[in-house]
Amino acid sequence: MEESLLALLSAEEFHYLNEAAKSLALGEVPAEHRARLLELGLVTEQAGALEITLVGQLRLAKGL
Repeated sequence: MEESLLALLSAEEFHYLNEAAKSLALGEVPAEHRARLLELGLVTEQAGALEITLVGQLRLAKGL
């Protein structure tokens, strides 16, 4: 979890993390950004959409 909180995100990755908090469909997120957010555990895939995790919510709350 600590790595997920401290890993550097590009502006685009942070944007898509923020959009995932709004239930963005998977098809709207470029594959490389989706893969990175999933790898870091900031989002999960649920029924064709990205769902933000608790760690992802913490990242957004801290603005990191």
